[in-house]
Amino acid sequence: MISMIQKTGPICEKPSVPKEKGLFHVGNDIVDLTNPRSRKKVDDVRFINRVLAAEEQGQLLRSDHPFEILWSFWAGKETAYKICRKLDLRAAFSPRLYRIRFHDPEESHERKNDFLNVKALNGTVSTKCGVIHIRVVIRPDFVHCVGTEDPSSLGMVAWEWDRLKNPAPDNDTSLFVRKMAVKGLSDWSGQRSEDIEIKRFKGVKGLGPPLVYIKGEPSGIDISLSHDGPFCAYAFSRQGSGQKV
Repeated sequence: MISMIQKTGPICEKPSVPKEKGLFHVGNDIVDLTNPRSRKKVDDVRFINRVLAAEEQGQLLRSDHPFEILWSFWAGKETAYKICRKLDLRAAFSPRLYRIRFHDPEESHERKNDFLNVKALNGTVSTKCGVIHIRVVIRPDFVHCVGTEDPSSLGMVAWEWDRLKNPAPDNDTSLFVRKMAVKGLSDWSGQRSEDIEIKRFKGVKGLGPPLVYIKGEPSGIDISLSHDGPFCAYAFSRQGSGQKV
């Protein structure tokens, strides 16, 4: 089922995804918490130093649930990076340079000092492409993050996650999340699934971000795909030229 969720820096050059007036970019990332290797990363000093800035490491050390907060940081940074790549294909993923500040649970109208019972955390990611606004959902088996450039746009994002019952090779997982996204786009837009395509084109750093085409034409709908282990997720902007009227 699709779920709907509720000092900018310098603008990057050479936008890779044309942005029509009134439209916005979307990023999302999902992290599998059931993988035993994920839990070991909490004690991996080299990994922590590579991924988290000093103030983020302080928050990790103060947390009663470092495992969940570590992967919330990671999902937030990945989400922001995916948006930055849409603004500039030359953007690089240097995790420490994507600085996250999670709002206090009280600010987010959530329960304070009870991280595992917090259904969602809101925050911001400072990047060279500006500030990205994120929302992280924490579940016992995964963490999922959605982000946009404008906090008011979070309410215009459609997203869904699912779990592959029998995860096979990575390309099967990739195909599964694309099929999920096409169905979600079809349900929202009223367009036939067979008329919707998700394409990626080769750029300066390999394949560029996914683009939504409807009946062979660019739709103006921005989309983000993610998968990790058996978990798959997508997010797209509920704007553009794809919806039937």
